[in-house]
Formats: sequence, C-alpha cells, structure tokens
Amino acid sequence: MFTCCCSDENANDEAVFVKALATDAVVLPELATPNTEAPVAAKGFTSGLKKEAEPEKNVTKAGSPLAFKATLKKAGVEAALGWSLDVLDPRHLVVCRIITGQKTPLEEYNNTAPEAEQIREGDYIIGVNGMFEKSDKMSEVLRSSDTFDLTLCRPEHFEAKVTKNGSSLGLDLKYGPGGSSLLLEGIRDGALKTCAPQVKVGDRIVGVNGVTGTPYVLMQAIQDSPVLNLKFA
Repeated sequence: MFTCCCSDENANDEAVFVKALATDAVVLPELATPNTEAPVAAKGFTSGLKKEAEPEKNVTKAGSPLAFKATLKKAGVEAALGWSLDVLDPRHLVVCRIITGQKTPLEEYNNTAPEAEQIREGDYIIGVNGMFEKSDKMSEVLRSSDTFDLTLCRPEHFEAKVTKNGSSLGLDLKYGPGGSSLLLEGIRDGALKTCAPQVKVGDRIVGVNGVTGTPYVLMQAIQDSPVLNLKFA
C-alpha cells in the first residue's frame, strides 16, 4: 500500500509534492487483475486562492439528461474492452483512456453508436449491469462478466480563476499516475473553502491554465503558476 502523508505546515508543502511524484500508485487499467496498490493521497497541498469566477455547472448526477446507456460485449472474461478506468471515487468509475486502433469492443461500439452515445475519455460510469454508484462493486462486475449494460454520464465543467497568496489551499488530493485528474478527497480550512465554496469533495481538477494531462502535469502547473485558472469536473 502506498500513501503520502504530511503535515499541513506551509514549510512542508514542497515535500508533499516531491513525495507524491516519487510514489507509484495505480489507476487500474482495464480491470483485468485485482488492484493491490492504494492511490496516492497528497494532503495539505499548497496553493492559495484570492478570487474565483462563478461556476458554469455542477458535476453531472445520476438521472441527468446527459446520462446515456451503452452495451459492450467482449470475447471472454479475460479479454480487454479497450479502456483504462480511474477507480479512485467510491461512487463511480471514470474512463481516463480509450485505446484505439486495436478493434476492441469499445472501439467497435463507438464506430457504430450515435455521437451523443459514444463513450469518451472523462465519462463517468455510474452503473454496470444494474449495480449503481458503488465503484468497487461495479469493478468486480467488470472483472467477472463478458457482457455489460452500462449507464454513463458526461461530466459538466466549471472554472475558478484564482491567485496564489501564499496560504494553504486546504485540499486533500488523491490520484494515480495513469489518470488525468486530481480527485478532491477532502476540503479543510484554507483559501479554497473560504473563497470557492462551490467546489466540493468529489470534484476533480482536470485542467490548470489550459493545461491537461497526467496528475503530475496538473500538480506541476499548480506549483509553477502564480495565477490559476482551475477547471473542475
């Protein structure tokens, strides 16, 4: 099990970042084998907020008009569907990478599905074969079956333009190196809680100043930039 724990003192914030970069955590690819490694948790990550813009929308919830269904079938239980999934959130799975050019079940599905029902990177899987909003149970179904009736939804995004002021952001972040976002696992006293109350536990940072990519890229962008335009999902 890999963890990254450190104090909330500003003097230790750089150590938080260094430890997080040095830690091997897993965003479980393809769910073909049990996940035996815990995700990284970076606590007390520093980056102050001075002001923020109003959010455009909140995260899509189950039952949203942006939810849709898809059915995938693979050749056998051990076969690949053609994606990598982020399993960090206890409520849902996130499609963090789609494999193309290999004629996978997912690629074949997307080639024939209407555009509005094609599975995209960043989509939330909120149901698998009648199991809803329990990521561990949905992961088990994906490991043990070959046909899947999926309920998915698109994430909605909002942004907060912020300026560092040297104080702690007050966030506990969780991520795996194969992912493309930073999951807000906890919000404590700090600049974010004071200045951006619309941001909630379970939201994800998916972009920083127009930069997207791995969690390491996002954290580096937060470290390097005095003014932040944070994009959340």
